Amino acid sequence: VNDKQWHPYSLFEDPSDPRIQQMFLMKVGDWTGDVHKALTRDTKRPCWIKGPFPSPYSHAGKYDNQILVASGIGITPALAAINAFKSQRRINLIWACRDPEMLEFFLNQMYLEHDGWNLIFYTGKRPLKEEIEEKQTNI
Repeated sequence: VNDKQWHPYSLFEDPSDPRIQQMFLMKVGDWTGDVHKALTRDTKRPCWIKGPFPSPYSHAGKYDNQILVASGIGITPALAAINAFKSQRRINLIWACRDPEMLEFFLNQMYLEHDGWNLIFYTGKRPLKEEIEEKQTNI
């Protein structure tokens, strides 16, 4: 893969077990497609990671009421803020996502049972799975 290019990725901490962390790099073009191909082969050096970069929510703890706005994979730092402050702050979430697999995955990982409101906008074309539609969400 071309070392002259870089693309953002997201780290996601499992809310049920903070020891488990996952890295997400969405395959949306040639470069990220090449990264996915490179990581599926046998290698001793599978990837290079630079960062972490500060979360856009790094100052969230200073405020009693929070409105977190995210799109796509940008949900991962929002989920970290929700998990960190869920018992101390009122947290409101606005998330737009067009990838149905991403939406389904994160809805199963999210902690949304708090005093704030959650607005999740699915903008994809494929219909969502029935079990997602039946959840008590506003999707």
